[in-house]
Amino acid sequence: MVRGVSALLITGRAGERKTAVAKAVAQCMQIDPRVYTHTLHIGHVQPAGTSAPTLKVFKRCWKKGARHRPV
Repeated sequence: MVRGVSALLITGRAGERKTAVAKAVAQCMQIDPRVYTHTLHIGHVQPAGTSAPTLKVFKRCWKKGARHRPV
């Protein structure tokens, strides 16, 4: 665990198991009783030639995350 880190950016080419790494890290954090965490996985693949309602998705995820914040 790295103290003071509130975000993680995983980069790489397609097929390099970035999602698997992110899910494994999230699972380890949720198991650790010293860490208060809630993981929200947002899977989004935008097909070519279509527009996605990105802002609407972001707002919905923000609200869902806000419900799980520590009080």
